[in-house]
Amino acid sequence: MLDTLKLYVEAGKVLGDRDSAQEWLHSEVRALNGSQPIDIFDNFAGREMVRDVLGKIEFGEFS
Repeated sequence: MLDTLKLYVEAGKVLGDRDSAQEWLHSEVRALNGSQPIDIFDNFAGREMVRDVLGKIEFGEFS
């Protein structure tokens, strides 16, 4: 539960604000094979995938 909350906070910081983070978390993300980030929050591996994508967004790594 704490890891999930930390990831929400991280998304808000990377994406600028809570509203942008909410929108992104509920959008299909190509880097996640079209999955919505919120849909893969249910396990550690899924949260790590979302965290990795956020890191790439933060540092401008688009591959």
